[in-house]
Amino acid sequence: MRLSVIVPVYNVEAYIGDCLDTLLDQGLGDAEYEILCVNDGSTDGSQAILEEYRRKNRQISVICQANQGLSAARNTGLRAASGAYVYFIDSDDLLERRTLGELYALAAGHDLDMLLFSYQRFADGTAPSLTEQTVDPGRLCLFRDPMEMRRHRGVPSWRTAWNYLVRRSVLEEFGLTFPEGSLFEDEEFNFWLDRCGAACGYLDQKLYHYRQREGSILRTFQSDEGFPPYIQGRVKLAARRQRILKDFRAGNPPRLRLPVTEAELEDRFIDEVQGILNRLLEKGDRTVFQRTLEELTARGLYPYPMRWRRLVRRVPLKRRLISAASFLFPVRVYLQLCMRARAFLPWRQGRREGGT
Repeated sequence: MRLSVIVPVYNVEAYIGDCLDTLLDQGLGDAEYEILCVNDGSTDGSQAILEEYRRKNRQISVICQANQGLSAARNTGLRAASGAYVYFIDSDDLLERRTLGELYALAAGHDLDMLLFSYQRFADGTAPSLTEQTVDPGRLCLFRDPMEMRRHRGVPSWRTAWNYLVRRSVLEEFGLTFPEGSLFEDEEFNFWLDRCGAACGYLDQKLYHYRQREGSILRTFQSDEGFPPYIQGRVKLAARRQRILKDFRAGNPPRLRLPVTEAELEDRFIDEVQGILNRLLEKGDRTVFQRTLEELTARGLYPYPMRWRRLVRRVPLKRRLISAASFLFPVRVYLQLCMRARAFLPWRQGRREGGT
């Protein structure tokens, strides 16, 4: 089996058919790839649509589970995958037709652990500009490892879970899975993947079509209903990062091809807790703020250490400013004053701050 395509599905009856239609026209024979649709507890008509496609297409398999979230659905797909390479796609998005076969040929031909490519957005309710373009090998840049690719100016800084192919054996060798129970899990997964992969490539072509819709996670996580579970997921992720840091200090570093430093791990832990506090200030809900602060304290996640090096890190200016404003967050009085001051300051809802 050359390729496993993993499609998490949750209440997308209006979109899943279009997604599968593009996946069924990818220049691969039925026996050369598999499409693993993981129905994560959908309550709409998604399952009936999946079953209809499964009956007509031998490469489609349907796995059903109780609702556990996007990461859990992807992990379920990973456990069932048998392809040499794995590709993730969100069920409300689209892929250019007849590209996966050519992407696989490039990745396998150059013996790559990862092949990254570009994407473009389109608004829900509009027709995406599917161009029927073919993969152009002349637009492929090769790198020794993902970290070198990250540093290259010609490669965009963004990364998701759905704009690259990855060798499945790399994920298995290093035990890489998506962290469950938190949103925007791609960044955590990709941080570790970058330190596990070897040869990789970036194809400068927009082959993925990312749908922007009102009901998406990105648009709803700051709502009154979605915000508390979002914060809980981030608290869980902060605890995970702290646990990895403690294991490192105890002489049990994570098994990686490219090692990390203690400072990197500590910064990631602090970034996550600061990010939680920044989001709480942005939301302005004092009840959630106080409850979360108490939970962070009880878990030993707050207060966290202040490190001067964080003010001089080589990060974008916006992140430096956020780090400067957040530097005294471990001082509870300062943090509480920030919450009081927040009521008098304009604050744009829905803003994303990257890692903070």
